[in-house]
This record gives sequence, structure tokens and C-alpha cells, in this order.
Amino acid sequence: VSNDKGTSTPPEVAISRVVQAMIYAVDNGARVINASLGGDFPETPQSVLDMVEHIESHGVLLVCAAGNDGSNNDLINFIPAGIPSDHIIAVTSTNQRDEYYASHSYGPTTVDVAAPGYKIVSAMPNNQYAEKKGTSMATPHVTGLAALLFAQNPSRSATEVRQIIIDTVDPLPTLQGKIVSGGRVNAYSALTY
Repeated sequence: VSNDKGTSTPPEVAISRVVQAMIYAVDNGARVINASLGGDFPETPQSVLDMVEHIESHGVLLVCAAGNDGSNNDLINFIPAGIPSDHIIAVTSTNQRDEYYASHSYGPTTVDVAAPGYKIVSAMPNNQYAEKKGTSMATPHVTGLAALLFAQNPSRSATEVRQIIIDTVDPLPTLQGKIVSGGRVNAYSALTY
């Protein structure tokens, strides 16, 4: 993992920091966590599995980016998005034409929904803004929708919120057979479900 100074952090250190941050969020009352990150690992580190167990036991929803290399996540170990859990929702992206963005990852059984992830205006250092693309841009849309659903009805469980998001997508032809839901999230449909 490289930073803006050109130095790199060993993957195990980066993972440890992410795990610590997520546990901190859970322990301090988070209902939903955005994970615009991930990577392909030969084996899932035990610390990540323990973190997912912690999230599950506290009823938190983890919204994860599916990745940007155009891979089929059913065939690789992309974590945390690919960890089997009803407390994780994995997100790929759509482009400005509301179609699957082909350079981003998918998975008929491991990626759940899509959201806009192309030409997303994003905050940058020094009070600047720039258009960005990627599943890390799509994932916050789904995290925000989950937060709205929790706010609308605080008694909802993480698994209920996850299922509402999946059940209320707009089906898109380019997503059929690519992801679990076959569609792009629809906030209005979810909130009026």
C-alpha cells in the first residue's frame, strides 16, 4: 500500500489498521461502515475474519467495494467484499449511461448491487475537487442509502437493510448474470418499500 509520499506500508500493517478502525467504529455505535477498499488475498487473514464476526455480533452492516480490475470475484478471494456474510453488501459500479462499467469487478454470487461510480465529484486535498471513478466511488452511495434506511426505522436489523437494498434495485440488462441482484440501487424504491 503506497501513500502520497512514495513510501509503502506492508499489507499486514495496512490490514491491521483497517481492522482496528472498523472495530473502533463498531464499538462506538456505528450501524453501517463504508469499506471503499479491498484486495485479492490467497487466504483471508484471521484478523479480518474476526472483525467480520465482531460486525455480525453487533448487528452492523459493512458496505464493501468489489474492486476495479474487471475480475469475476466468484473466482478470487477479494476481501472484505467476498467474505460470505449477511452483514456484508458488495458493490460494483455503473457508468454515466446507467450500464455496468466493464473495467470494474463483478460476481454472480459475490457482488450484490451496483451504484453510480463514474465521474463522481470527489473531495481532494487543498480544498480541491476532481471527477473520480471506481467501485470506491459507488460504495458510498450504498452506505448512504443504508444510513437512510436505518434512520427511517431504527429498529431495522443490518440484514433487513441489506435485503431491502438488494430487493429494490432497478434491474439493468448489463448487470443481469453479473451480480446477485442484477440491478443498480434505487434510493426512492428502498425508502418506500
